[in-house]
Amino acid sequence: MKNLTLLLLTIILTITMAPAASAATQAEALLHINSLSLTYKDTELVYRTVLHNTGNMTLKGITTLQLDFYDRNGTLFEGASYQDDANLEKLVLKPGESKLWTFTVKTISSADISTYKVKSSATFKSVKPAVTSGTIVKINNQNGAVSAQPMISEGELYISLKDMALITGASLRTNSKVNTVTLTYQGVTRTVNLGTDAKLINGNTMINIDSIDKLYPNVGVASKKTGNMIVVSVRIS
Repeated sequence: MKNLTLLLLTIILTITMAPAASAATQAEALLHINSLSLTYKDTELVYRTVLHNTGNMTLKGITTLQLDFYDRNGTLFEGASYQDDANLEKLVLKPGESKLWTFTVKTISSADISTYKVKSSATFKSVKPAVTSGTIVKINNQNGAVSAQPMISEGELYISLKDMALITGASLRTNSKVNTVTLTYQGVTRTVNLGTDAKLINGNTMINIDSIDKLYPNVGVASKKTGNMIVVSVRIS
């Protein structure tokens, strides 16, 4: 099996409502697909992604979706078409919202996917214009998304520990009995206490961005507020 896990990227997620859009603002839903990993499993190609609505309207149901897979040489080796897919048609993404999604494709090919590219095209429904402010997270200046939106608690910005582990390839274990989170990153295991550096917010284990360096010593984090947006820059060395 050949496996590639890509670093994730830019995260745009809603945390507060902004003023209403002006008449000049174009209202539309925009689907952005962020790659997480592409692997072979028996006779299937497994494509793990994050589906993200970067527009200012709610995306309500994907009616058609085409995925084309290119190997490290830029050669098209597989294509998949989704039309009238029940799960995709039920998908709802509000402006700035993201969801993890896995596609499986039956295949007999065995391409070199140590480096790969996926091109996509889709048609979908959109409803009710909405403009929101939110948080943008830039990781190594690449675009992507997370499954849990960053949250502000007691004036501090928190990011999902699960998403950070996914982004960096770290392993994560939560012990609810003693209220600790243990993370293994680059062969080193570290533990933090829930309620101090990390806490449960809306059912998600989140970490204060100012405490990320305690778990990830090679990760630099900085945040800056620009208008109604908060920009968090994360650099993994």
